[in-house]
Amino acid sequence: MFCPNCGSQVAEGTAFCGACGSRLATEAPKPVEATPVETAPVTPVAPVIVPAPAPVAETPVAEAPKYEAPLTDTKTITVSDTNGEVLSKRQFIKLPENKKLLSNIRGGAILCYIVAVVTAIVYYVQYGGLDVEIIVGCAFIAAGGLICHLTMSRVASLIYAGIVIAAYVYTLVESGVSSGYLLIVGAIFLVIYNFKAASAYKRYKKSIEH
Repeated sequence: MFCPNCGSQVAEGTAFCGACGSRLATEAPKPVEATPVETAPVTPVAPVIVPAPAPVAETPVAEAPKYEAPLTDTKTITVSDTNGEVLSKRQFIKLPENKKLLSNIRGGAILCYIVAVVTAIVYYVQYGGLDVEIIVGCAFIAAGGLICHLTMSRVASLIYAGIVIAAYVYTLVESGVSSGYLLIVGAIFLVIYNFKAASAYKRYKKSIEH
């Protein structure tokens, strides 16, 4: 290979002439043909259809039953709640509006119980024991008050008060000792308020019937 400028011989593939420094023309490298790459055919993918969620049925919630107070629950009802049904005398007296009336009946009975217990204790302390007469008397006092309290009977109250007053008069005449007046007070309380209870119950029944 010779330099086209100065004619000097140069080696094959030299870019510049060693004698004159001229650039030598070199054969351009043959382009490398790219090998085609075969690609696999793309298979179309069917779209995935997500089903819509099924509607959830609403479960009906049962309403809790309302509580209605029975007629026997005298702590929660009043005369206006009875719907025309006639209460017994004891149910009527236990209504809230008759609280004071019932308290006075209980008070009279409790006073009788206290007299019976105190009488027995005093007699036992004084005489060192209880004889049959004292035991029977105290039992009568307590039992009479209990009967008048539970039955709320006017007749029972009158009989009880009559016996108590008679016993008081007899003791006063025989021994000249005035004792047992507290028992008389309790018996009179029972008479008065059992009569008032009977009168109130009678008015209540008339109002229901009409």
